[in-house]
Amino acid sequence: MNWSGSFVIYLVLVIALAAVLLPVQAITRNGFIRRKLRFSLLLIVAGVAYDIASYYYALHSQLPPETKAQFDLPSDIGILLVALATINAIAALLFNPFQQEKISDRYPRIVQDAVVVGAFVLIATSVAPERLFATSAIGGLVLGLALQDTLGNLFAGLAIQVEKPFGVGDWIKAGDYEGRVAEVTWRATKMRTKSGKFVVIPNSMVSKDTVVNFSKPSPVQRMSFTIGLSYDVPPNLIKQIAVETCAAIPSILREPAPDTLLTQYGDSAINYACRFWIDDFSRSDPIIDEFATLLYYRLKRAGLNIPFPIRDVRIARAPREDSVAADASRLAFVKKAGLFENLELADKQAIASILHPVTFAAGETIIRQADAGGSMFFVKTGVVKVIFESNGERHEVTRLTEGDFFGEMALLTGEPRTATVVACSDVDAYVLSKEPFREVLFQNPAIAEKISQTIVSRKAMLQEQANQITTLTIHLQAQEQQNFLVRIQRFFGLG
Repeated sequence: MNWSGSFVIYLVLVIALAAVLLPVQAITRNGFIRRKLRFSLLLIVAGVAYDIASYYYALHSQLPPETKAQFDLPSDIGILLVALATINAIAALLFNPFQQEKISDRYPRIVQDAVVVGAFVLIATSVAPERLFATSAIGGLVLGLALQDTLGNLFAGLAIQVEKPFGVGDWIKAGDYEGRVAEVTWRATKMRTKSGKFVVIPNSMVSKDTVVNFSKPSPVQRMSFTIGLSYDVPPNLIKQIAVETCAAIPSILREPAPDTLLTQYGDSAINYACRFWIDDFSRSDPIIDEFATLLYYRLKRAGLNIPFPIRDVRIARAPREDSVAADASRLAFVKKAGLFENLELADKQAIASILHPVTFAAGETIIRQADAGGSMFFVKTGVVKVIFESNGERHEVTRLTEGDFFGEMALLTGEPRTATVVACSDVDAYVLSKEPFREVLFQNPAIAEKISQTIVSRKAMLQEQANQITTLTIHLQAQEQQNFLVRIQRFFGLG
């Protein structure tokens, strides 16, 4: 009993194939290809070992000569193992980058495996059709019943990878779940939600549900925040405040432009939808929170309250009592404010009556350097920082707390803001505006002289602080050229 010529040729070809795969798997930089080629080499060794073992078994057995003659040719099992090894190696080399450590995005692992299995089945039906067809009916029935769910997930996963409705790293919503896709396998789609939960959804469920992709074709997404305001507030004012709030948040895109729509006349309020665009869906919740928080402070400063349906009984105090309490609170603050230390009690009472309370959020810019302004601010509670900008650099000069003031030059002389002031925490402040202050000065022009003395002293102190920063230049030449009191009188038209 001798090996046939076809068996020898078969062994030579198989050994040559192994000889090619060995150096290839050694030089590739792709770990996935190396694993695939090692598996192919293992299959080749198994196929050749099976054929050789079968040959020597027949050689030393008591089988009839005609039966032994069958072992002089390659076995069906050996041929199928070598065929599977060849298909597996070709798919790995054909579909994946040879010099990069990654799996093909166009042909992911599940697609490559499907190609290998499909090609192997076609070859198997050619090599051993009798054996396959003899067991196909019973085997197909058993597998169909036993693996019904698994096969459903398998083909659904294959369809997902081929159609690419989403990929790894995309933010999606599938059914009741929303998260970033971590992996798509034969059986399931795995994703991590914003709350850190790891969710595994069978592919068959994903294929049946509506899938929303927040990352494709563009990561730019529109967010919406609904708020209700009083019927007494003009809708255009609400829209203006909401759009200006969006402009103050860096995470909200300028293009497409944000807008606000009036959506409903509710029972206790007019409802508005504030809409804006972002390009990082993972931060959608913090961005909406930032917008809603800043909008609250801006509405409060504008004197606009957010209504809510309530049913309670209140004993209202007389308006006069509320007014007296507010005046007393403002007067107590004016008495402590350094700007008014040279004024008489009656003057302080007059100024206290025209102060208007405002609230700023932590991190909010209250005034900006070089902007025009007609008001000044007094810190009631909280901390603000004063920042000078020069040659593209920002320098924090000082921090102001309760009783401190800023923005006085814009109010008293009409100059642009000389510094930027930012709230370090939530800040309650009083604002003194030009027109109400003009009326007080007309009643008692001596107030201007006393305030000018305080301002000049304070400017001298700030000049000394600023001189310690060599990169800063504080433009005070206008103040040095003319009397500060005269400038106040001219600005307010006092004489």
